[in-house]
Amino acid sequence: MKNSDMDIEGTRKMINDIYDSLARFGSKYFIILNKVPGASPADELRWGGDEKAWEAELEKHVGTQVIGSIPCFCDIQFSRHEFLFAVKQPDHPFSKKLVALAEKIESLC
Repeated sequence: MKNSDMDIEGTRKMINDIYDSLARFGSKYFIILNKVPGASPADELRWGGDEKAWEAELEKHVGTQVIGSIPCFCDIQFSRHEFLFAVKQPDHPFSKKLVALAEKIESLC
């Protein structure tokens, strides 16, 4: 999910209307934040580097654990070429973040 009022309210509604009923049958669900600012100096100034505080506030508001985030990198977002970036650029910080997030998800199973 992204950091917008519409995404936050939509996520809360999905959790209340859909995921909570699935949890009664043993399903687990978590939140992964998408396009989180902070991957560039300009974003870092605007975001304030306070991602953990926002995660805690979001968890309180929607009642679900945030297990990670996917950072927004302008060089990827505005690239003219579409490809599996993490495959072609495995040493990029974005790719490393995806690997770490995948490992965290695997550890929850």
